[in-house]
Amino acid sequence: MDEIRSPIALEGWLYNKPSDWAHVVAYRCSMRVIPVLNLAVTSPYLSERLKNRLTLSVFHASIISWVAAYSSNPEMIYAAVIAAGDAGDAVAAARSAAAHAGAAAFVAAADAAVAAAFVAADADPAARASFAASYAVDAVRASGATRTSDTTSAALSNDVAWLQSSQADKKNVQKLLALPLWQGEKNPLLLEWDSFKIALKSFDHNWQFWIDWYQAKLDGSLHPGLTQSQQDDLYYKIATLPNELWEEGAEVVNQRIAELLEEIKEEAQSASNDVVETIRAPDELDGAHLELSDGKFELAKSSSPLSKDFDKETQEILRNRIQSRINMLSEQVSRVSNQHPRLDIVIKEYQSQLENDLDELNSV
Repeated sequence: MDEIRSPIALEGWLYNKPSDWAHVVAYRCSMRVIPVLNLAVTSPYLSERLKNRLTLSVFHASIISWVAAYSSNPEMIYAAVIAAGDAGDAVAAARSAAAHAGAAAFVAAADAAVAAAFVAADADPAARASFAASYAVDAVRASGATRTSDTTSAALSNDVAWLQSSQADKKNVQKLLALPLWQGEKNPLLLEWDSFKIALKSFDHNWQFWIDWYQAKLDGSLHPGLTQSQQDDLYYKIATLPNELWEEGAEVVNQRIAELLEEIKEEAQSASNDVVETIRAPDELDGAHLELSDGKFELAKSSSPLSKDFDKETQEILRNRIQSRINMLSEQVSRVSNQHPRLDIVIKEYQSQLENDLDELNSV
């Protein structure tokens, strides 16, 4: 297909496409230019309060956009409208306070996030997506960097091509959300992101979650220290925090997010500890078996193997043992996901032990 070189061309391409395609494209366009907000948080014309408000409102709109695109949850429609409205108010205040060249860039970047959030509730998602793409191009052009908007357009075209080539996949939107934001293109805003991180860390309030969140989306990776299900759970809980809490500002919101993150990690640890007490069944699991401790599988071997006298009763015990191991593995493997660096090796060792059991059984 031809490269999408303009927002108008994007709107035409999205016409009659699934609405979640427009949503994911708008979200990714807006996310690419978030580092341009560095011009806002370092501006001498904005108060600290307004810097915090603008940054938080853009992050709020963006994480709701991610959840809405990922889950197609109708609950996100109202949340997206509220978040986009709040961000729009913050943008208007910032525009009035900082009427200078740099303001055009960060205002455009924030407007892209607003447009992306509105896609979830708009009757014409293709048009909203084209607005988000247009604002993203404007943000890069006005940022004062020597680069042109070609890279931004190329990244957009890559997303469009990916959706087109994977249209038979019912989970293509979720998979695109998991890809790096610039998807093969050189990120033209790396320096801005580095400066933005430094500025956020200098603020009084804890912005570490948002730094980790954006870095994960930029890289196409999971949130640090979380499994896929834990990440999805956390993002949903943040997106559905009551609007009254968001109105309290960055200090209150960021503290609550830190608490949610800690609660999810504690729940995972508690689940792992509970499994230690139950994962090894009684006598029928003598022999090689898996033990789960601190979220990690280890292969353990008993010193009391089955008798080699394969009478009918022994065969039944052996069958039950193998079936119990298979059931146990199926139930528990999701609890550790990819957190154990040797999980693949351990599972293969475990498979080998099962094959030995089956060989013994088949030899009777």
